[in-house]
Amino acid sequence: MRSITLFLLFLFLFSLVLSAQTATTTENGGSSSVYFIALKIYLRNLNSEEKILFFRRDDRITAGLPAVLEGYNLQFLSMRDLKKKLKTKKSELMVYKIFPMKFEDGFFCVGIIRYKVTRDKRKVLRMSYEGGMHVYFSYDCEKNILSIVDDKIKMFGI
Repeated sequence: MRSITLFLLFLFLFSLVLSAQTATTTENGGSSSVYFIALKIYLRNLNSEEKILFFRRDDRITAGLPAVLEGYNLQFLSMRDLKKKLKTKKSELMVYKIFPMKFEDGFFCVGIIRYKVTRDKRKVLRMSYEGGMHVYFSYDCEKNILSIVDDKIKMFGI
């Protein structure tokens, strides 16, 4: 019994020491990340008077993204930060979310969606869909290159 307990303790402690695998596609400071590229394309097409944009933080996706891009200041907020910002700033905020890359119709796709976030009388957050963009990438196995498919980039929304 004691040897089993020691073995389990050893496994537990060993797992704390190991570094977890990260799901990033970044090199050179993140500029080759598909999320960075998709965000850059989205911001180039965005006609917003706001110079500070709030993004929903997702450590798998937004961790390597810069704080300033294409003339916009980007703030990555957790849900707790978002609630605080709504409480102190305004009654509504525009919040952007970058979705994980998916494979769709033979292409890789990254979606960026804009939501209007409000707080009702019971302090419940309401998120209303406002639109967004899908950025498509193709992968050439022979050349080992992921490239943007310009004619499939789609803006959508209200």
